[in-house]
Amino acid sequence: VFASPRYTAAIAVPLEQTGHVEAVLWIGFGPGVPSLTATTLEILERFAVHAAIAWQASRLMGREQRMMAQLGILHEISNYIQAAEDLDKVLHVVLTGVTASYGLGFNRAALFLLDERGEYLVGRMGIGHLEEEKAREDWAADQSRGLNSFQQYLKLLERDQLPITPVGEGVRNLRFSATSKQFHVFMSEMCQKRCAVATLDDLHGIPESFVEAFEPAFPLVVVPLMARGLSIGLLVADNKFTRAPITLEDQEALLTFVNTAAVAIDNAQLFREAKTGQERLRSFYEASNTLVSSRDVERVLQDIVGQAREAAGASGATMILIDRETGEVRQLITTDSGKPLQRSEIIRPLGLSMEVLRSGIPGIIEDSGADQGRVNPSDFWKKIAAALCVPVILEGERIGVMWFHYSRPRRFLPAEIEAGQLYANQAAL
Repeated sequence: VFASPRYTAAIAVPLEQTGHVEAVLWIGFGPGVPSLTATTLEILERFAVHAAIAWQASRLMGREQRMMAQLGILHEISNYIQAAEDLDKVLHVVLTGVTASYGLGFNRAALFLLDERGEYLVGRMGIGHLEEEKAREDWAADQSRGLNSFQQYLKLLERDQLPITPVGEGVRNLRFSATSKQFHVFMSEMCQKRCAVATLDDLHGIPESFVEAFEPAFPLVVVPLMARGLSIGLLVADNKFTRAPITLEDQEALLTFVNTAAVAIDNAQLFREAKTGQERLRSFYEASNTLVSSRDVERVLQDIVGQAREAAGASGATMILIDRETGEVRQLITTDSGKPLQRSEIIRPLGLSMEVLRSGIPGIIEDSGADQGRVNPSDFWKKIAAALCVPVILEGERIGVMWFHYSRPRRFLPAEIEAGQLYANQAAL
């Protein structure tokens, strides 16, 4: 600029704050301007001091205004998630609070929650893209749809009109050990209950399946979800496309927001479990009422297992009445319509059915493929991916067991197990 013939002289004046040069003010002089004197330089230096103060004040005021606006929106988001009962909507709003321009403004984020046993981190939801061009197209589309407004976003969320993004597709149902020391970047943050920023040097401590699905950029921020003093999951976020640095202020704001969000997520999970338990209990109660009118024993037993399968939402059900002293099967009723079953196909002397009969404690198989040592190797059980076994109790005596079979691996909520046990006890009457 100053190489132009219009300028015959130029001076650069530093704008300093706390001893650091924040900017440089360049002044150009054209032909015919008198020589620069010491007085002129002194005036310019004084002007630079006042200019630096004014500039810094303006910058702080702008930052403060942005922070106040951001806090206002985050407060709205917190109010929504604290009142919401739908877990999926809570998760989506939390991720939007992390990634939206009116929120914390990260480019991408994903949520992982611990399973019921605390053994695995399971990918539940994510927001963001894998390619920069697609990301910027999506941001422009969001702008045109009015999604830079939280209220407009909520309207589309309630109508289920928000598409799943590539990051959401990639992380959904990812599953990795929550106890493995191999994944120390994720696990250490959960144990130490603090926010951390991972760099490229930490890549070996991140699950390979996550790297493939999320394609993280570094730095990558990792935040534990804390509720009731326990870690219930993780949130990860990065700025893959804008490459904006993740400052200490960003980390503190993210940790504060996520701590609030974790309580809401935990509450939504508890509500879902309670609701599922109530639905199962109501279904089993209605099923048991239909049994009272029938007096034919064979018909009652067939009704019991048929109603049990429907009430539990299972793919099949089996009731086995067993002599506790001899271990002999007295009666076997199943919803399986295949060939008649042999005793060895159903129970073994040291198998799970006999274990449940002797102990009175329900037996749970959430994934038969990962729990083959406890599963009967017969053809009948090869079709079953998950199962729940509860004792059948009559007048305080255990007279058999009832199995609920499922064609896919699944988790069993405590309320579901209790409802299944109550049904089996009611049916025994």
